[in-house]
This record gives sequence, structure tokens and C-alpha cells, in this order.
Amino acid sequence: MNEIRDGHYTLGIAYLNAERYAEAITHFQQVVELDATFIEGYHALALAHFGAHRLKEAKAAALEALKIDTTHAPTLSFLQALDPRASTPQVSVVPSEPPDVVATQSEKEETAPSAATAVPTIPDDPPEQETVSPKVNAANDTDIDKTLERGVTFLANKQYLQAEEALKKVIKASPNHAIAHYHLAQSYMESGALTDASVEADTALRLNPSYEPAQQLKEGIRYLANRERQRRLQKKLIRYCVPVAVVVLVVFLGFRYGVFKGILPASTPPQLSIDTTLEEPQEKNGFIDVGETVRLKLTITNRGGAGKNLKVRLVPKSIEGLRYAASDRPLNIAKAGFVTMRISITADKEVRTKRVSLKIDVLDASQNVLATKVEHLSIQSK
Repeated sequence: MNEIRDGHYTLGIAYLNAERYAEAITHFQQVVELDATFIEGYHALALAHFGAHRLKEAKAAALEALKIDTTHAPTLSFLQALDPRASTPQVSVVPSEPPDVVATQSEKEETAPSAATAVPTIPDDPPEQETVSPKVNAANDTDIDKTLERGVTFLANKQYLQAEEALKKVIKASPNHAIAHYHLAQSYMESGALTDASVEADTALRLNPSYEPAQQLKEGIRYLANRERQRRLQKKLIRYCVPVAVVVLVVFLGFRYGVFKGILPASTPPQLSIDTTLEEPQEKNGFIDVGETVRLKLTITNRGGAGKNLKVRLVPKSIEGLRYAASDRPLNIAKAGFVTMRISITADKEVRTKRVSLKIDVLDASQNVLATKVEHLSIQSK
């Protein structure tokens, strides 16, 4: 149950530090429902109501905290901050009324207490009683309690510079005052000085490792620091990404509308030539015999710039008595490079002796002819 309570308390502190008071109130109410003796929960609930400008509910939560501990300094300081004109009620002692009638000697003897219970006689002129002064540091005459109370009041009223000044006076007078370090950490956190806030929270925990408010405050500082790092990272990404995006857009539009044509050097087009060789597996007589399949070897040489996505086209697409087809696979020829490819040609068995022409074109991606070659083929029947 304590783990659930502490979980709600941690979330509530994070929401409180982020000024999301509605969510903070919800979690702190869960805390006091789970543990009605958890004074820090009531105190935090009072702060959340105060942040949401619900002063009546804030005072009610603070009074619930005082029911647990009437000397809880943060709550007393908070109530004082709610109404600075209000003073801490003092308990007064009312003296008993003097007797109206003087007792007779016999009555005195009858009612006289025994020696064991006799009240000591008070002198007519009692010595002056030493006045008890508030906690004061002798070195600099700082009233630590009152200065701490002033600092917490300034903190509750969001007067962070005045709060820091007062709390630093307390720490100067009493360096090991864990509560003063805790409230100074609060003030630093609220004013955005998260590094200083973390240092003061660590100091409070070093002086009092079991001080739970300082532990929760440390978690809140860590949460805010992570959020601040993410915010800075986002700003940095925006700062770098926006110029890059603008440059990319400008370059794209420049190429799209030809702005850089006169600036950038023109690319060298490919300069191709085609050489052919007839490969015969059987007769090797320079003819295509009926029923024979030969291969026409193409060597495409490039003496210019690189050529990409080139294709070979055969014209005409078909010749009576011959079967052939060019590959659809695109060709890439490096600058000053070459490629080879082979085209299978088969003569039908019924074809007659004749001579035909086959035109070979090399095209670029825009169907422009980069090179052409006419091959004369001789067909010989039996």
C-alpha cells in the first residue's frame, strides 16, 4: 500500500512542479485516502489547491495536516502565507480567583497540607524570570525561525528572488539547516535554475537522508531537467533542419526549372560504336544454314560519358524464315568502357537461300539513337 501511495505522491509532485494542478490534486487526494497520517500528502494537496486558486480547499488541507502534527513547519508557514496578517494563536493561562474570606487559624490547621504535599512559599518579590528568545544565531544576530518563515512566505507568493535572499540568510547562519536547503531548492526550481536546485536538494538529502519531501523534490527536478533537455533538442533540430530543408527545396526548384543549366558544367554524352561478329557452332562458313542457330555477338564501345539504362533495338522486329529477339535488359556502359551481348538467330528448315539486312540501334532512356549498325545476313538452304 505504501508503494502505491508513494507512486501517487511522486506523480503528484511532478504535476505540481509542471503547474498541472488538476492532475496533482487528483494524485494527492489518492495519497491521503490511502494513508490519512501522511502529513506530506496533505501539505502537497494544500499547495496544489493554492496553485489552482482554490484557497478554501488549500486551507482545509493544511488544517488536516496540522491535525497530524501541530508543529509541522512547512504547513504553518503555508498558512501564514495564505493570510500574512494572521498570527499564530497563543495559549494563555488564566490565574485562579483569590479567596474572598480569610480562613481562621483552626481552618488553616484543618486544611493545611502535609509536609509531603506542601506547596513551597513564593516570595513577595520573586526574581525576574529570564525571557525565552527565539532561535538566534549569535554570530550575525539572525532570527533563523522568523527568517525561514519569511522565505517560505515569499516562496508561496512566487517572490522567488526575495525567497532566495531570506533562505540564504538562514543557511549562512545555520549551514546544516536541511529544511532551508530544501526550500531554497524549491525556489531555484520554480525560477528555472534546475542545476542549482539539484545541488540544494542533494545538500538537504545529505543532511537528512530520510527527508521525504527533498526526495520527491529531487524526482521533480529530474523530470523537469529531462523535459528541458528534450525541448532544447527539439529547438536544435528545428534550427538545423529548417535551413537544410530550404536548401533542398531551392536546389530541387533550380534543377526543375533549369536555373543551374548555365552554372553547372554540362555532362558529356556517351559516344558509342557497334561491332558485330557471327558465331557459328557448326559449319562456320559465314552463312546461316537452314535449321541452324547462330549467335550475333555485339560489342558496344563507349568513348564518351557514362551511359545508363541503354537498350538495344532490332529493325525489323521479324524476318520471314528467321527467329530472333533482343534482350530487354537495360545496359550500363561506363565512361570509356564497353559491353558485349549476344543475339540468338535461328533459320527455319523450309527457308530459301537469301540475303537479308538487320539494323541494330542503341537507344538511351529517352529513346534517342546513340549508335546504329546494319548487319547483312546470308541464309543458305540445302
